[in-house]
Amino acid sequence: MKVLVIGCGRTGAAVAKGLEADGWDVTAVDESEDALLRLGAGWRGGFVLGHGLDRVVVRVLDPARARFYAERGLQTVCPTQTAISEMLEAVRTGQLEPAGPS
Repeated sequence: MKVLVIGCGRTGAAVAKGLEADGWDVTAVDESEDALLRLGAGWRGGFVLGHGLDRVVVRVLDPARARFYAERGLQTVCPTQTAISEMLEAVRTGQLEPAGPS
């Protein structure tokens, strides 16, 4: 499988290294050449200096921005919204006991 990781910060580099370790053919893209250092000396994947404007999957922490991107056809992953949804579901289904005096 081939994958293109746009943005090689801490998260992008970890994803790129993890997929490369799993045998994927990985190319990382970042605007900073220094980002290549995050991939380590043993990096066997590709690296492109530049930016990606057409992203397939977008990680966004702000739920409002995640909705904005999703409404424009981009697949989004929003850890904040996932946490909110999971917490609401746990409370609504009774998986959590209310705290308080016994």
